[in-house]
Amino acid sequence: MLIVRLNSMEHRCEDTLCEICGADKIFDLPDEIVAAAKSKNLILFLGAGVSTENPQVTPSRTFYQTIASSLGDSLSASASFPEVMEAYERANSRKSLIEQIYLRFQNVRGFRNSVFHSTRFFHELATMPYIDTIFTTNWDTNVEDYCAATPFISGQDVALWEVAERKVLKIHGSISNLGSIVATSEDYRKNFESLSKGFLGGFVRTALATKTVVFIGYSLRDWNILNLYGDLIQDLGIATPNAYKVSPNAKLDSDLSTIKPVATSGIHFLRALKERMVSEGYLKDDIYEQVEDILDLTHTLDPRNAEDPINPQIYPNVIYAWFYNDGLRDALDRILRFRSSGQYSDRARLHHKLHSYDDMIERAEQKGLLTDAAYLMGYWDGLAVPFRSGLNNDNNHEADEDKSHLVPLFQYDAEYEIENLSQLKAFLESTKDRDDEPTRYIREMVQDLPEGFVFNHSSELSSGIFYQGGSA
Repeated sequence: MLIVRLNSMEHRCEDTLCEICGADKIFDLPDEIVAAAKSKNLILFLGAGVSTENPQVTPSRTFYQTIASSLGDSLSASASFPEVMEAYERANSRKSLIEQIYLRFQNVRGFRNSVFHSTRFFHELATMPYIDTIFTTNWDTNVEDYCAATPFISGQDVALWEVAERKVLKIHGSISNLGSIVATSEDYRKNFESLSKGFLGGFVRTALATKTVVFIGYSLRDWNILNLYGDLIQDLGIATPNAYKVSPNAKLDSDLSTIKPVATSGIHFLRALKERMVSEGYLKDDIYEQVEDILDLTHTLDPRNAEDPINPQIYPNVIYAWFYNDGLRDALDRILRFRSSGQYSDRARLHHKLHSYDDMIERAEQKGLLTDAAYLMGYWDGLAVPFRSGLNNDNNHEADEDKSHLVPLFQYDAEYEIENLSQLKAFLESTKDRDDEPTRYIREMVQDLPEGFVFNHSSELSSGIFYQGGSA
């Protein structure tokens, strides 16, 4: 068996015997799926095979097998998942069944190997903003934790569906809400009744009828999918919706003629779709490495962190470099914090944000709020990092090893880009006696402050220049 280091979610190889990549079979990505992704009409329907019941998570025994073995020979070998859970509940108690489920998740979360294998799929999915609707029968919170999805469980929740950017419908409940878990045959019966009528049922049926659905992490012999999906589309009474099933053995285990097989692994499917969507205006995941590298440099090149700091009472204009650095750092930090949402992988969205910040900079300068303007210029340059990185990737530019020039030391009216502290000191010395608007503005700000003070610009801006385009 190939031993794989677990220090990267980006593991890839071409060894067909690799326990991780061996199922990454070559396949043709259906154009219909690409078109659905472009129009955000693609629903992923996720099963436990992409998370906690991945064979690499607990190779020796699935949760189903664990519970079944505890019941001895009292059940048929062909008993379905909910039948096994029902039998365990009858033999013990509901509380005992939920405790077993809870302990299973605690064990998965407690070891790096199981965490690695149970979350790889979701790390890949995170940076695919065109996939914003996910249905799942899984109890785990991986979609919420790693893909910034808002969970919806009940019909009351679904009434607020459009509020969230990326959402996950938890059809069988969630481990974060133990009372919502659907596990036994009786649970399944009640659950299907709720999906067959009422607001939640209407929502699910409409989605299945009007969207392209891709099942991943299931065997289509799974009791829940055969009954849930099969009965729901029969209940629709209209033309069969378009649906696909992704699995290395999709052609062998497809029992529903309405579902088209895609024979590859779930992660390989996501990577192929992601690569295709780059040509449609989305950015490669490499941008986040560039952002992380430059964020590290913002600390190194911050004038406030210099061994011999520049005295702002002698050179007050250094404060503009401080605030520019704050804006740059805040933007880069936000991009990394929101990586799981995928919103910064969307080139068109970034382009819109940059235009909005252009307007904010102009308003700040018109109002004479020059420190805010310096902060906003830094923020603009931070937002531009993934955008520019994406353009460089498109043009096959080699990676720039020295990125220090991407963290300039901002000054108003500088005729050249200031790239290091020596250049900044020289510029401030040569211009310390000037009497222009930026200098007068900042001198007035610092004149009564004590020696040795340090400023940081917060993310809050003065009235009248706020970003008007949604989230920053």
